[in-house]
Amino acid sequence: MKFAVLLREGAKNALGALVTTILVALVLGVMCAASLVTVGRQAATEAELHRQLTGPQARQLTLIDQKNAGLLPEAFLETLHGTSGVAGVVGYRSTVDVVNGSLGPASQLFALVETGGDISKIITLTAGRYPGPGEAIVPEAMLPQLRLAFPSGYVESRGGRQWAVVGSFTPSGGFEDLDNYLLAGGGSGAYVRVTALANDAENIAAVTDVALAAIGDFDPAKLIIRSSVSQAKQGVAVTGQVAGMGRALLILILGVGALFIAAVVLADVLIRRRDLGRRRTLGITRGGLVALVIARIAYPAVGGTALGIAAAWGYCRLSGNPVALDFSVAVGVLAVLVALLACIPPAIFAAYRDPVEVMRTP
Repeated sequence: MKFAVLLREGAKNALGALVTTILVALVLGVMCAASLVTVGRQAATEAELHRQLTGPQARQLTLIDQKNAGLLPEAFLETLHGTSGVAGVVGYRSTVDVVNGSLGPASQLFALVETGGDISKIITLTAGRYPGPGEAIVPEAMLPQLRLAFPSGYVESRGGRQWAVVGSFTPSGGFEDLDNYLLAGGGSGAYVRVTALANDAENIAAVTDVALAAIGDFDPAKLIIRSSVSQAKQGVAVTGQVAGMGRALLILILGVGALFIAAVVLADVLIRRRDLGRRRTLGITRGGLVALVIARIAYPAVGGTALGIAAAWGYCRLSGNPVALDFSVAVGVLAVLVALLACIPPAIFAAYRDPVEVMRTP
């Protein structure tokens, strides 16, 4: 049977058996809507949970030389920067109290810290440029406190050292404490604190091992190590469990829907056994008969899926729990495939019945 003829006959048969057509469309619509409302929301929750548990805070390694014993030299920063799996490394030297130079030494004090490494990984520049030696950038939240309409002017320490203000910034997620510091470029000497940011939460354990190997033996009373290894492992485990639950629920929904489709198609081929037997008597092959049954089910399957996906997607969006469009399309395609596969066994059953016996059945 030619493909065009198959499609035409499938459409004619689908319109000729409206009860079966409506039942198939209804089952597919409910199946897709249930998948989106339950599994789709769970997938969105999983994505948000993964974003939170594998965010910057779950990818950080922080080392603090609380005695300022020179345990974190420039070479240590370079070692971490060259380590595979490290997105960026930032070092902080001792903080300095500064004032707005234009307001004089009696004005409010602010904390300034000299940095080393790539600070672009932990902040977003909102105005100006990154600081060089003798320059500083100001947190956006600190501009009103410094009485600055925009980042300009200079700040000065009590010892008379000055830094030109060349920009402003907002800290990235996980580095919100930088809202309390002006960041200056340049400087020399060992760092008081070093923070490494891994590319992925799964790499933080390896980065921690490299850092400890580079430091060597140290006095725990002098060096504080804050690693998010446990948080990263917990995040991977939790997201894996949520994903597994979502897959199991989707399989359950599709499986129940497939059983309903198979039952509806089986009932239909039994009711229409004389029509199918007549086609076999007139010469249609068994394969052609199976293809015809699949074609007539494909029309309501696609229509019901489209309506179910559209309704559920709109409902989720209006209720404040939007489901990704690509996930919705994937569920729809999967549902149609499941429906077509589910109707194959009843179609084969009908195709292999003796047409003469079927035609003789009253």
